[in-house]
Amino acid sequence: DAGYKISRSIDSRETPLRITETPYWQGKHHDIAAQVWNRPQVGSRANCVACHRDAELNVFAPAKLPRA
Repeated sequence: DAGYKISRSIDSRETPLRITETPYWQGKHHDIAAQVWNRPQVGSRANCVACHRDAELNVFAPAKLPRA
């Protein structure tokens, strides 16, 4: 489960304000080019449903990057 993996990646002395600040999230998304995040249909790292169509159901794999 992604929630469990994310929470386990956070140092107990830290409180990240965004999921995108967690080590687990950063590790999973490190190879995504900046231009992907800047595409109009993506907009930002916070727009999970742009690539994870079932993100609202807490399903994050497999992801499909939007076409340019």
